Amino acid sequence: AFLEHFALPNVGLFNFLVPYGEFLVGLGLILGTFTTFAALMGFVMNAAFLFSGTVSTNAQMLILEVLVLVA
Repeated sequence: AFLEHFALPNVGLFNFLVPYGEFLVGLGLILGTFTTFAALMGFVMNAAFLFSGTVSTNAQMLILEVLVLVA
């Protein structure tokens, strides 16, 4: 329902938000600013990709993100 009524009509918005969010998470982790928050947002994004049914290394990356958050 969400995909059909919100995500698909606004695909242009999501095509902008996803790479922008990935860039900000990477920048935060590389620069060391807001590291815990950046790792948490990376975790949330990765969990969303995992729950959407994407087949990739997301499950392994999710475990690594939990380790980064705990550290």
